[in-house]
Amino acid sequence: MAINIPKKIWVYVERLFICQYSAKDFKKLLKEYDIVYNNKIYGKFATTKTLYTFMSEENYDFANFMQTVPNYKYLQLLESVVFDSKIIESKDDKWNY
Repeated sequence: MAINIPKKIWVYVERLFICQYSAKDFKKLLKEYDIVYNNKIYGKFATTKTLYTFMSEENYDFANFMQTVPNYKYLQLLESVVFDSKIIESKDDKWNY
């Protein structure tokens, strides 16, 4: 049975992980689950304005991509982000999604 994760969830997963770690670490995490994804904007996060804009505006690039990934790959990814201790500790942060 396929599980359909709403796109908004993937937006939050991407933002949460990048906010707590980095875009580079996010790409590494995806690779661990045999998911290859690259967003050109990730390379521009060295400038605060680009990162702030990305975190502030709706960006569904990753969410749209995840709609094409089989659920056997993404369920463990979702679990690893949702239950990551560093992300859980950020629940009271301003940027927490």
